[in-house]
Amino acid sequence: PIPTSAMRFAFVLLVLAGLVAAAAAAESSIASVAAATPALSTLLAAVKAANFTEKLSNSMLVTTLFAPTNDAFAAYLSKNKLTAEQLLASPDLKWILKQHLVRKAAIKSSELTNGATVKSWLPKAKLTIEKTESGAVAKVTKADVPAGASVVHLVDAVLVPTPEAIRGGRREQEG
Repeated sequence: PIPTSAMRFAFVLLVLAGLVAAAAAAESSIASVAAATPALSTLLAAVKAANFTEKLSNSMLVTTLFAPTNDAFAAYLSKNKLTAEQLLASPDLKWILKQHLVRKAAIKSSELTNGATVKSWLPKAKLTIEKTESGAVAKVTKADVPAGASVVHLVDAVLVPTPEAIRGGRREQEG
């Protein structure tokens, strides 16, 4: 038989390991999820270039991110005849990123209903949810990735805001 003191020690180690794992999950954030996900390295570079790292590193931030994968960014760059460097230096980068973030709501895929609209971080801009097999503008390729108080859904396209939405964002920033 195993001595009682050894069993208590093993139990304490298991409890501590569980607490450390729970604390690590609680400290998760959008930025840490992006850093730990190789398919989001371009998004992470864009977050850094737009000076969003600090905000998206907050584990208490409540939002939903529709995160374009590296392949999504590659397709966007090709379609728009841009280099990654040009995109990262673009004054419109922060508006493009804000189009992917939902204001004040961590929405899991099971809570997204067909035809629903959600407000993005871009002033006066909304995203419309369409639940189809093919996807409308972008298809969710991996859903419900926990990121602190937020949730991340990987998508296969960059969501491009309208010129009017970008102008509205600039006006709000200036005003």
